[in-house]
Amino acid sequence: MSLVVGEEVRVLHQGRPVLDGVSLSVDTGITGLLGVNGAGKSTLLRALAGVAPPRGGAVRIGGHDPYGADSRRSALRLLGYVPQQLEAPPTFSVADHLLHLCWLKEVPRRERADAVGRALAAVDLTDRASARLGTLSGGMRQRASIAQALLTDPQVLLLDEPTTGLDPHQRAELRALVQRLGADRTVLLATHIVEDVEYVADHLVVLHGGRVRFDGPTSELAARVEAGDGPSDGPSAGPGAGPGGGAVGGRLERAFLRLVVGG
Repeated sequence: MSLVVGEEVRVLHQGRPVLDGVSLSVDTGITGLLGVNGAGKSTLLRALAGVAPPRGGAVRIGGHDPYGADSRRSALRLLGYVPQQLEAPPTFSVADHLLHLCWLKEVPRRERADAVGRALAAVDLTDRASARLGTLSGGMRQRASIAQALLTDPQVLLLDEPTTGLDPHQRAELRALVQRLGADRTVLLATHIVEDVEYVADHLVVLHGGRVRFDGPTSELAARVEAGDGPSDGPSAGPGAGPGGGAVGGRLERAFLRLVVGG
């Protein structure tokens, strides 16, 4: 059974559809949710995370409805959601912020210190536990945001544009972290950066205009570009090759652009 399922999800804004009957099924491993800005990615993640109820369709997390009175707690127990911005007082230390979130997430008091320790270790921030959030670099703030989602050791992670605003080195570090987290979890990574999904995602969902335009293996979309249509070698042909192991490179970006803008 897929842990994340959306069935004909529909969301309106000022009477216009932001999501227009979106269906997807996300299995263990890393699935990329790729789309240009305004495609509806953040709206979809919010709907899946139990934050913004859709106007139509259904959402299931591990078979549980995150909007059902009797099933919401079971659904959210499986789920870790990382929004685009880490909203926290900059004067809080990383550890104090996570302890406060343990309380909000109803982690039993006797388990909170261990939960914080595990989350910090998972994102390589143990040595920054006492640092104030306002002093962290952009990459460290993103890792702290992911740490809060890991406090309950969820089976599902929803990541909304986690590499936006980071420099190339920070982006590479964060992609490596996502790969580790996706080894034994279901991860849905929303991004507009083709390179992010190229490196880490076996499966890809392309969202455009509030609808799914592609849903399948990442290599399948890249293969839509003919061998003679430009260079086929790219960054994934080298040591940083994506999970598919093929030379995807610029082919994936060109195929994506053809889907969404006819490029």
